[in-house]
Amino acid sequence: MWTKDKSSSEVVHNAWQIEVKGFHSYKLARKQDATKREIRRWNKTSFGHVQERIKAFENRLAKIQNVDPSKENLEMEVALNLELDGWKTRNEIKWNKKSRELWIRAGDRNTKFFQLSTLKRRRRNNISEIKLDDGIWINNMESVWGKNPRPKG
Repeated sequence: MWTKDKSSSEVVHNAWQIEVKGFHSYKLARKQDATKREIRRWNKTSFGHVQERIKAFENRLAKIQNVDPSKENLEMEVALNLELDGWKTRNEIKWNKKSRELWIRAGDRNTKFFQLSTLKRRRRNNISEIKLDDGIWINNMESVWGKNPRPKG
């Protein structure tokens, strides 16, 4: 979904341009963190909640379709339909990628199924505790990092 938007590469490029001093691995980690923050911010402002946008376009489309037909209304309806299709395609691409299912057909818009399968996979892939070599189980961040919180870059 992001790669279809022309501004995505600009966001990554700009985030990568921050000035960082230190070892190469430190610079890499800080630039990756900056890129992640900028992509999250950009995603929120550019895409927001896709489902809400789709519903908003559907509501606007329904209002246009309930008024008397005119040239302006027909043009508005066409424009809204195009925009709505674009957002539905973005949503489909997002869930297609997240689902990792090979059998998804182009045009299938059953996103509820894919959302549930993605959530299920996230729960299955979550690591809630780790067993150390001496048999002790760690199940919280304080045990991992000690009493001092993880240092922030």
